[in-house]
Amino acid sequence: MQKIQLKHVLYKDEPKLALYFEKNGEIITLLRNNFSQLRWSNSQKAWLLPHKSKIKNELFQILRGKVWIDYSNLEQKEVGQKAQLKPHLQLEPLSEKKREAILRFKNYLSANRYSESTIKTYSDSISIFLRFFATKELHEIVNLDVETFNNEYILKNNYSASFQNQVVNAIKLFFKVVNDKIIVPELLLRPRREHR
Repeated sequence: MQKIQLKHVLYKDEPKLALYFEKNGEIITLLRNNFSQLRWSNSQKAWLLPHKSKIKNELFQILRGKVWIDYSNLEQKEVGQKAQLKPHLQLEPLSEKKREAILRFKNYLSANRYSESTIKTYSDSISIFLRFFATKELHEIVNLDVETFNNEYILKNNYSASFQNQVVNAIKLFFKVVNDKIIVPELLLRPRREHR
């Protein structure tokens, strides 16, 4: 029987339900016919749906008896208290100065022919990072702040290793380009690649 693994992921700054499975035209057609919001993500290598209880329940109903669903990763996140799906919405808004810095960063990425997907991912990651440190000016941010963000935001909200790596890469490049400052997040223990 076909296996589908479900995971929580953050995609383009939004929580999503990711479906990982070997390519199967019948299952893909079934999902497309029932979920108009279904999208393929090259970066996640998965089919994505909005992270909503109603959609999750419908998914279980539609796939019951047709596939084996591995939802162990969903349970890990929801043990104890309910998972906060959009903690970034509780962060402070960006200051005008920081918005301008992100715009300069996006212009740099565009001028250097980074893909639209990378520009969006990096700018979203930097936006979350800078909102987390809303009370700090750019020149006040140091390596220790990256470690704090990793522990208090990424790990606490159980985000994926791929999201963690995206943020680390974005932070390094952003501070080099916009603030002419070297941030060395390699001092953090980088996550090992997830194996499926």
